Amino acid sequence: MPTPPAIIALQERFTGTLLLPDDAGYEEARRPWNLVVEQRPEAVATPADVEDLRALLIAARESGVRIAIQPGGHGALDSLRGAVLVRMGAFDALEVDVESGIAKIGAGVRWGSVVEALEGTG
Repeated sequence: MPTPPAIIALQERFTGTLLLPDDAGYEEARRPWNLVVEQRPEAVATPADVEDLRALLIAARESGVRIAIQPGGHGALDSLRGAVLVRMGAFDALEVDVESGIAKIGAGVRWGSVVEALEGTG
């Protein structure tokens, strides 16, 4: 299945990283944490901000391409053919308000950072 033109065109205005199978870095970017799973998505996107994410969702909708979110490489799927794999590393905001007992955790935050931020807070 060839990469849809809307996804290819998105590369030009994407401020994050959008890698297609022939691009340098694609092989490393597509690998999940569990290396037993061989996932080969149509593209691997690492949006830099909400605008990138919005543009990616619009291009995917227009193209009929599925989106698979895999923030830290867990949840590997071998059924990603025809999908865009999205890494959420740039969405790593973490705020902890101990008094209110509320934590705001971005989609790209690694669990170790949450544990560290909560350490000693009870």
